[in-house]
Amino acid sequence: MEIDASTYVSTPIAAPLNSGPDPAVQWIEVASFFQIPGIQIVGLAGQEVQEAKDRIRSALQASGFELPRKRIILNLSPSSIRKRGTGTDLSMALAVLSATEKYEISRKVMAWGELGLDGQIKSVGQLTRALFASIREGFDFLFLPREDLVEASSRLQLIESTYPGRKKPALIGVSKLKDAWQALGKVARGESPQTPFNVQEAEIEEFQTPIPKDLLPISPSLLRVLCVALSGSHHLFFYGPKGVGKTHALRWLETLLPVPSAEKILTQKLLLELKEGAGHLPGLQWSRRIGQHTRPAALTGYFHGDCFIPGEYSLAHGGLLIADELPEWPKDTRESLREPLELGSLTLTRVKGQLNLPAKFILAGNGNLCPCGGWPPELISRVSQMKKSRCRCQVSTRSQYLGRISGPIADRIDIFQVLSDSDNRLHPNPAEQVQRYREKILETRERLLQSWGNLPGELSGAEVEALLTTHPHWKGCPEISTAGSLRERHKLVRVALSLGAWEGLPAPLLTHFSEASCYRPDRLGITPDSLYS
Repeated sequence: MEIDASTYVSTPIAAPLNSGPDPAVQWIEVASFFQIPGIQIVGLAGQEVQEAKDRIRSALQASGFELPRKRIILNLSPSSIRKRGTGTDLSMALAVLSATEKYEISRKVMAWGELGLDGQIKSVGQLTRALFASIREGFDFLFLPREDLVEASSRLQLIESTYPGRKKPALIGVSKLKDAWQALGKVARGESPQTPFNVQEAEIEEFQTPIPKDLLPISPSLLRVLCVALSGSHHLFFYGPKGVGKTHALRWLETLLPVPSAEKILTQKLLLELKEGAGHLPGLQWSRRIGQHTRPAALTGYFHGDCFIPGEYSLAHGGLLIADELPEWPKDTRESLREPLELGSLTLTRVKGQLNLPAKFILAGNGNLCPCGGWPPELISRVSQMKKSRCRCQVSTRSQYLGRISGPIADRIDIFQVLSDSDNRLHPNPAEQVQRYREKILETRERLLQSWGNLPGELSGAEVEALLTTHPHWKGCPEISTAGSLRERHKLVRVALSLGAWEGLPAPLLTHFSEASCYRPDRLGITPDSLYS
């Protein structure tokens, strides 16, 4: 029996694997046989990956290369994970050429780019995931489209600031397949391909939220609540009738939000690139506004075929999640907030497996006091005597409406505030206020980190109990001793820590514990039971 000669090459050429939340690497393996010429791609390749064989064949011929008259099989390893996207075109073409020329490449090379039919190399985005995978696996070179070099170098500096001391790959910008092949030849000969791009030319991206030109003034008392919440990373909720300024207060919160850490910026970029797929990454949004018609799957994340699509909870990691009209949300959507509010992470269990996703954000919600959104009689008596739309809901209707925010959810929110006309007193120069308070928020955060090791809103229950042990006089505070549950006691301590630090004190005073208790819903009279008392 005659056996056809065959050649198998396990090339050191790879591409990033973008099918899951964790950036991984797929290796390109090549086998050629003396059979009917053609290219076959195996390894759970998606439709767009399967179509790459035609792009590779046309690009090779347009670049002056002769496709070997053999049957070529490309295996994308690991073969058990679905591959998608057109970014593997360049790596597969280089693997075919290296197997044909029998290059001995001793260094690890990653290539990421789409091939045009004329041999041009096009951008496919997802640069952060490609860079992260190459750094984690210790690659020596990363071949990219020349147009992506500036953006890739900026992302590389971000990764270096997050994980200092890691080996970084040399970025090789190529515009044609022929250029990439010549650069790979230098790598095989032990030379270093030169690129005219200087990494120092890259500019660090600007992540600070710009100050809106039409930002209206806000009262000092409400501004203090917003700053304390941002300083200590506290979840907060605004109640109030329609037209009282709840949306305006949340807009101030978005503007004052400090820039997250480099680690959280990197995490959000990795997740956002996974959701956006091909194409350039849009500007990062540190505040994500969720409406009442959002379904739970869009918040927690879901699988589309074999690919995971992150949800809004994970995309808000490190930033602000605005829950607009939270009482109007469907019950299952509201209750999905429990895990991320308590743990700062999200566990997604599906048939395809279990994923642990980051979801540490600041929740900022708002809602009316009743379905009609009118002014309750007890609130009108405390504000100006202007003509207002009075609430005509029955007490039982209002009680049922307030009960939509369940006890477990309300117990995980640190600050509740009822807004009225008194919170709309004008204060001049909003832009100057924003800049001044941004600096003070950063100073307060540094003071909290130095004093307590973490922001109060992110302290675990065990850490708060340890603080109560080392500060036994806090337990003598009436608000702490009469707390209805451990979680309520922990919320009071966390908010008091932030209030004390905002005033520049090394530790909170007893008055801060009293003020912290005033932000609980039962003290504000907005719990269902309080309407009948």
